Amino acid sequence: MTPLVSLLIGFIISGVIVYFSYKFGFLSFSGSLSAVFVGTIVLGFGGLNWGLVLLWFFVSSSLLSRIGKKQKVSLNSVREKGDRRDVWQVLANGSVASILVICHLISPEPIWYFLFISTMAAVTADTWGTEIGALSKSPERSIINFKKVPKGTSGGISFVGTLASLLGSFSLTVVGILSQFAPYKIRTDAMIFICLAGFLASLGDSFLGATIQSRYACSVCNKITERKIHCNQKTSLEGGLRFINNEVVNFLCSLFGLEFGYIFWVKEDFS
Repeated sequence: MTPLVSLLIGFIISGVIVYFSYKFGFLSFSGSLSAVFVGTIVLGFGGLNWGLVLLWFFVSSSLLSRIGKKQKVSLNSVREKGDRRDVWQVLANGSVASILVICHLISPEPIWYFLFISTMAAVTADTWGTEIGALSKSPERSIINFKKVPKGTSGGISFVGTLASLLGSFSLTVVGILSQFAPYKIRTDAMIFICLAGFLASLGDSFLGATIQSRYACSVCNKITERKIHCNQKTSLEGGLRFINNEVVNFLCSLFGLEFGYIFWVKEDFS
């Protein structure tokens, strides 16, 4: 099969999936266009199991965002965006993975697939932790000093959310390694290290969220939020760096997954 045909097939399959995702409200219009782009690259240049890994992240994360939606309404005033992913959210989670697929196309080696899974495990762990952690009845605590923080606060963690992050990373790893369509037979014990890479990356995401991610204060209701407009008024920067928003932190989370994956690959020599 020629690369052009593979890309066309990837485009068609991605287009169908994204069309229904848009209809179900999982993606905005801009998010749909970027999702087709990412899906076409991953499925067209990577192949079936690369596409399945990406699909598992997207479907599981989208469904989890809808669970307990009424309970999460209160978080809308804290989070910058809702559950319809836009172009920046899609690229924050999928751009690094797309680059790794292209690297594999240029130089077909198992390390690229290993790093791809590690990267996707990271964003899956982060998303599962966020969506399931929001349903926890126990208070969230800052990852920095473990003091109680309002639910939805960047850098806030809970036992339920942390466990969900670990499960999310593990589930993605299983899809990547144990599937009969996997392009490489990587040692089964590598699952432990990929799962750990994804989980550690999600903790890194929380750390960045508590330290350098921008946080704004509303002068009307005194809430701390990710939004620059709150209660129809401009908010003021309360902490973090103005140019570091949630999408930047999510992008860095995917890079953390890649970096931890590379460290484990070199240390354990899974080739």
